[in-house]
Amino acid sequence: MGNFDHNYTVCDDFGVKELKCMCCGAQIGGRTYTEVPSRTNPAVMEKVMTYGYHSNIRFKEIELSDNSVAQIMICQDCVNESIDKDKVMNQIKVAWEDECTKSGLSADKIKKHKDRIKDLKILKVATEAFTSAKVREK
Repeated sequence: MGNFDHNYTVCDDFGVKELKCMCCGAQIGGRTYTEVPSRTNPAVMEKVMTYGYHSNIRFKEIELSDNSVAQIMICQDCVNESIDKDKVMNQIKVAWEDECTKSGLSADKIKKHKDRIKDLKILKVATEAFTSAKVREK
């Protein structure tokens, strides 16, 4: 199916615009708009930007070499695919750098962030996946 050789985020000046399966590249989330009552005049509806996941998204927990825990995002079709830890870590680093760059961080801050994560590795990938609707149990 997938090969983990693509960017899993599409960013613009407002941040992450689209989220793709880290394995195959299928769209699993993205920016959308919804109408909510105005804070100053509840009778008026305003369009606001929000972010949502599609029903095909699945998460797998990963343990990183700095003792932190993160989640990789894949589609339901790729749940049983083997995870290439090196390629996934590279995807994460590229996404972080892209988001930092598009969000307007200074070159110095981006360099500091890159230096901090350059040796980060994935130590362990969970075998089970969960959906965004499920609350993860500890």
